[in-house]
Amino acid sequence: MPLEVGSEWKYNVSGKFAKYVEPLRINKEVGVAGTQGVELTGPLGSSSMAWKNGVLYADRLAGTSYSPPLPLLAADSRTIDWKGTASWPMSGSVKVEARLTHEAQKLKLDAREYETTRSRLQLVLDGKRSMEVTTWFAPGTGIVRQEQRTGGELDIRIDYLSGP
Repeated sequence: MPLEVGSEWKYNVSGKFAKYVEPLRINKEVGVAGTQGVELTGPLGSSSMAWKNGVLYADRLAGTSYSPPLPLLAADSRTIDWKGTASWPMSGSVKVEARLTHEAQKLKLDAREYETTRSRLQLVLDGKRSMEVTTWFAPGTGIVRQEQRTGGELDIRIDYLSGP
């Protein structure tokens, strides 16, 4: 995931009720997980992430804060178990347990084919509600597809259009 200030991506976003194009931009450097990271902004809110010891961590994703920072990708594709808290400004916080797994996978988007690492982040909120975020990362490009599912049902999908 290239994390240089000024980097920009555009994604096709499709959800249950809408389809649109969303820009995402790295605006500035910020501290994440005790190291130098970046803040990404887009219409869905801001996110902050950083690489530390071969793992991409996020302490905020589209307005949701995670403590400790949530692992999104491991360079060595190892499985990571995580426990922490997710917080929202207007609705409080919940305890979360997560498992991050990886596999190599080819992904075709339109006429382009990518060699990717597919990361699968399975989250259980307050021991009850399940959510899954599956992300396909392509070297030098970053996220080329991401899907979020709640209780097995697709909430939102983003597909890469342009960027680094």
